[in-house]
Amino acid sequence: MDEGPLMVFDHYLTMQLWSPEFASPTTTIDKKMVWIRFPGLNLYFYDESILLALATRVGSPIKANENTLDFTRGRVARVCIEVDLNKPVIGKVWMKGHWYKVEYEGLHHICSNCGCYGHLIRECKIQKPMKENF
Repeated sequence: MDEGPLMVFDHYLTMQLWSPEFASPTTTIDKKMVWIRFPGLNLYFYDESILLALATRVGSPIKANENTLDFTRGRVARVCIEVDLNKPVIGKVWMKGHWYKVEYEGLHHICSNCGCYGHLIRECKIQKPMKENF
């Protein structure tokens, strides 16, 4: 896990310590290590301390991608974070007068209504209030 989370066929492989109380049908995964991207981020911010500080607005930072730090891939900054799957994901962050988009690699079921992982809008149980047209 030193290189970041493992992916198999574009899905994260999640491992956790076994416990005697483990019951497969009822076990839930509440936290997951994922790669996030900040597309369009100015190269000036491609510093490990800046990237990790920016990532704290999204989750708990684990590490910055080596290719990002070496400027090998300058189009997108990547950071590995631990994200709480019970909370809505963060879609953008504010820094130095600009909004920067946050992209999640491998999280395929994010609801566009409530922002939570694990379902799509058609299965969402949260109702947004209707906007009135005047």
